[in-house]
Amino acid sequence: MAARIPQPLHTVLATDDVNQEAAAEAEAKQIFLKHGLPTIADVGDEAAYEFVVLMCSRRPADFQAKILLKAKEAVSRHALAPDAVLYCEARVRQEQVKARVKRRPPTHPALRDEIQRLLTTDQAVRQTKDFDASKMEQIDREHEAAMVYDRSSREGGRKQLYGENLECNEENPTLHETPIEDEEHVNVRRARVGLMRVELYARTVTELSPSVCPAAATMK
Repeated sequence: MAARIPQPLHTVLATDDVNQEAAAEAEAKQIFLKHGLPTIADVGDEAAYEFVVLMCSRRPADFQAKILLKAKEAVSRHALAPDAVLYCEARVRQEQVKARVKRRPPTHPALRDEIQRLLTTDQAVRQTKDFDASKMEQIDREHEAAMVYDRSSREGGRKQLYGENLECNEENPTLHETPIEDEEHVNVRRARVGLMRVELYARTVTELSPSVCPAAATMK
């Protein structure tokens, strides 16, 4: 079962084919219905965490609540990493906020527009070749507040807080994280705002944008 979990997650994160995405989500749901929520003992820490990310992302509220309950039970038995629950709790809160926002207009449209401008500027540095723009935009929408904060910190000469800012340079031509404040606890901070572990995020971004770093592409 451990070998089955990464593929549907990768499909959901990487494909823009709605049929493939639906099939991956259906496969994950079948795993849950047949086996319950996989634990560390069942599949290892990484796969158990990734399964929670998969099941708590972009799911109906009632299904998210069911996964969250199971995840909390698993954490109480030390069968699942606590950041998996923090992530799922944050995603549930975000869906609740989205539902409320849809019912009323923004109170600070100028701030919304400024954040959108900064995000648009950030995307301008990305190349189009081998770059899944639509899927990357979907991920960025979920990460944009932390991304803007980290980019601002980086431009101000400070360490980033969430690990959202990836870059490449002459010294390190492959896409990599820039310095992170209190890096030991970065995944807890990320989970609390509904962001996946920084290692999984960095791997996903690298896979979706292989030509962002020209020097790295030349080296292949």
